[in-house]
Amino acid sequence: MDLAVLYPQPPHHAGKYTAEGFDVRKVVPGDLTEWSMTVDGDWIGRVTYELMSKDRSETVTHWVPSRVLKPLR
Repeated sequence: MDLAVLYPQPPHHAGKYTAEGFDVRKVVPGDLTEWSMTVDGDWIGRVTYELMSKDRSETVTHWVPSRVLKPLR
């Protein structure tokens, strides 16, 4: 999963680096368990992955747009 696509920075982003924050600027492995479609005909996937910070990790499961998913190579 490409977390930078899932959590994009808005234009003119003015945030500051926080070492303890979650790292959402990388590609992480995840388990795709289901595909579905939105009412607009777009594909979404139900994915479980680890969201990591400096001192902890959280297991997250939710529906994400297909554009953030990348096949294993």
